[in-house]
Amino acid sequence: MEEDTIFSIHPSMHFISILYALGFIFVLIGLVIFFIPLSFLSSIVPNYFWSIVLGLLGLSLLIFAASVHVQRNATTYTLTKNNLRITNRLIGETESIIPLIKIQDVKFSCSIAQSFFSVGDIYLASADEHAAGDVALLNIDDPVRYKEKILEAMGNLNNAGKNI
Repeated sequence: MEEDTIFSIHPSMHFISILYALGFIFVLIGLVIFFIPLSFLSSIVPNYFWSIVLGLLGLSLLIFAASVHVQRNATTYTLTKNNLRITNRLIGETESIIPLIKIQDVKFSCSIAQSFFSVGDIYLASADEHAAGDVALLNIDDPVRYKEKILEAMGNLNNAGKNI
């Protein structure tokens, strides 16, 4: 990290945590159904059928949560005094650097589900020829605060340019 780093963040963990919890719950229910005979279910379909279905559903959710978790940890959004850097280190390394002076507009949005957890997306309209139009910082905790930090850094950069 550079000395002039204002923030360095990853996407939110809220939805990943929910996926992990649901996966564990389904696996646990599958195990309970497998080991505890439920007479009302046995007459319709054998217990092992439901335990396998719930167990596989739970394992699928856990595998999906783990893959999203790895993607989340591979993505970093870093704001410095002069640039916004988006780094993805999933397979190899991809880095996009957007100069703050090239950012024209900063806005955020959040879905209904995101608003329950104070999570949202920040969109930057960039005039940089290397960044194709809008750049998105997805699933950010407290997006309003980080949007304000970006705007403040842009203002500081513009003020410093006027003083020269």
